[in-house]
Amino acid sequence: MLRTATALITYNKQILMLHRDNIPSIHNPNMWGPIGGGVEDNETFEEGIRREIKEETNLNPKNIKFLGKLMRPNQEIYAYIVRLEKDELKDLRLGDEGQELRFFSYEELSTLPVGNVMKDFLTKFGATVKQLIEGNKMPQKREGLECGHCGWWTLTTKFIGTHNRNHCPHCLWSKHVDLEKAGDRKALCGAGMEPVGLTFKRVGADKYGKPRQGELMVVHCCTNKKCGKISINRIAADDDPKTILVVFEQSKTMNATLRETIAEKGINLLTEKDANAVQIQLFGKS
Repeated sequence: MLRTATALITYNKQILMLHRDNIPSIHNPNMWGPIGGGVEDNETFEEGIRREIKEETNLNPKNIKFLGKLMRPNQEIYAYIVRLEKDELKDLRLGDEGQELRFFSYEELSTLPVGNVMKDFLTKFGATVKQLIEGNKMPQKREGLECGHCGWWTLTTKFIGTHNRNHCPHCLWSKHVDLEKAGDRKALCGAGMEPVGLTFKRVGADKYGKPRQGELMVVHCCTNKKCGKISINRIAADDDPKTILVVFEQSKTMNATLRETIAEKGINLLTEKDANAVQIQLFGKS
């Protein structure tokens, strides 16, 4: 999977954007986008974004904050926001890539030709970014939880469609805190629970004996090798459908041992033949 990092650099209620080169062979030619790029194998995501910022803008920002993670097919993107200080502006200059660096207001971003990553960035983090640049501080975190995997902050709400918040709506990772049933919080493991696939809830059969298709559920596997617990959890109303689809696609190449372990638990892992049913549950019939 491609590891990338991107950052919105802000100053005086404006956002710095890079006008990409007009070269047909590159990604998103002649479009505007945030600073960022690929993270090398020997780098952490923060080290990668700091290197990209230096290469593309000559800046070494002091104030950089992790916002969360974007998931795209075969791509993992860590998103950051940077708040520049006045004395840092003197170092700003265009690097070897791109046509121009320019500051825009948040409202002006919607008028720019941008790529899909920038659109996803604004969809997920737009409200947070706007509050930060207008209020000059990160939004307060109230009545919610912070994902231990991607750092996404989720407000608790009664409208998510489940009784217990058991995974992050952004990356779908969970934490092994339940022992016998959802919400009991009796497990002592505490390791991360990785979303590894999808299944349908069993709801019995119709009057003809044909199995009914239940709601879509996420299959989680504990990352603690000494534990290895497998569980299934309901999709919440605010779960990211794109991330759900990424999990579904990645599950098709799951190693045989894990696939057998899941089957032994009586869980029917969804496969390519279920792709249309997954799409219908997530987006409805077209």
